[in-house]
Amino acid sequence: MPAYNAAATLREAIESLRVQTLKDLRIVVVNDGSTDDTASILEAMAAEDARILPVHQPNAGIVEARNAALAHAQADFIACLDAD
Repeated sequence: MPAYNAAATLREAIESLRVQTLKDLRIVVVNDGSTDDTASILEAMAAEDARILPVHQPNAGIVEARNAALAHAQADFIACLDAD
């Protein structure tokens, strides 16, 4: 999940994944150089749920952020979701 200045919607987006019936999953969220509270929200949620993997990088755009998430993925199946 790429996230750039997504503080207003990030919790809801991640929570929608956390409550899925499939519990064996990893939620890779790439903070793409956000200047709002995205990083702190992401870190707080990751501290509550080990399935959330925060990745922080300088702003490079949605394509690079999604590619960074894919680079951290370790599953046979991948679903993409935006932070908004």
